[in-house]
Amino acid sequence: MQSVSTWRRSPLKAATKGRGVQPRCQRLHVRCNARTGCNLPTKQIGIIGSGSVGSAIASSLIHKNIVKNIYMNDINHEMCRGVVLDLEDEAFITGTHVHHTMAVNELRDCDIIIITAGAKQKPDEPRNNLIERNAIIMKNILVHLLPLKDTCIILLVSNPVDILTNIVQTWCEDFMDRSRIIGSGTYLDTQRLRVALSKELDVSVNSVHAYILGEHGDSQVFARSVSRIGGSPLTNFPEFTQQKLYDVEDEAKGKAYEIIKRIGATSHGIGECVASICESIILDKNEVMSVTSYHPKYQTCIGWPVVIGANGVSRVMPLDLQQDDEDRLLRSVEVIKEISADVVQNINLF
Repeated sequence: MQSVSTWRRSPLKAATKGRGVQPRCQRLHVRCNARTGCNLPTKQIGIIGSGSVGSAIASSLIHKNIVKNIYMNDINHEMCRGVVLDLEDEAFITGTHVHHTMAVNELRDCDIIIITAGAKQKPDEPRNNLIERNAIIMKNILVHLLPLKDTCIILLVSNPVDILTNIVQTWCEDFMDRSRIIGSGTYLDTQRLRVALSKELDVSVNSVHAYILGEHGDSQVFARSVSRIGGSPLTNFPEFTQQKLYDVEDEAKGKAYEIIKRIGATSHGIGECVASICESIILDKNEVMSVTSYHPKYQTCIGWPVVIGANGVSRVMPLDLQQDDEDRLLRSVEVIKEISADVVQNINLF
């Protein structure tokens, strides 16, 4: 017969007693439930824009099971409600709840606010052509969204993401620390590059450490001088001729256009990337990710590897770029600076 003391012991303590195992609630920064075990996320995420990208992000977040509530908002309420109903069918097996909100200001208590709303990019349209339309959309969102709680992080996905992140940081400098306003940046581009490099050598993508820097767009830079595969520089691989590296760079840069040409928009890749950024924030994983954030050397927001944790960006990683990479990056930086300055001058937040 089971003793009373054993019967009353919580499943958590019983499972970890004497094993030196850290409780899951401490490892994953979630709320402890002594009866059912530590499996209850507490964070809340708001997603503004419930189109293909917003819904893909929500789907990826649901499968990661790291948030308690996802709040979806869109100017098209009927579509948003339909997306929420569909996501509810996907979320039934996890602890995540998906909700439809009628107003942007209902998201003010969220821990992370993801903004995907914006005009769609047309086939073969440069991302920078979207800037004026999407800057106005961003202004209309922020006017109703601010102020936010001190611990909130804004994650921008709308394009052109580097320029919009720059603009939002400028507009919100009196409301939020810039380390809490980030963009998805070149994170997806970096993953595309790593996949392309891994295919060339038939190695695991996890063994490839390479980055796309600068603009998430036409002036992005493949930082060859700091790229490594299994710790070895690219120059150690005879397969990577100058022409082959240009081909790999073009493949990574042009993949979005190929997807848009065929199905109208990219969604699955960016959905998983944004969910991974959220995971690093929520679980305070301090992962190095090439997102858009303020770089003090270049005095603007660019795609660059930084440490992402519970407080947003905690460190800008140092990279020893060779002169060719640096020159190309400076051209990309100038593109971002020039367009951002024009928009900030022409459009005021209040």
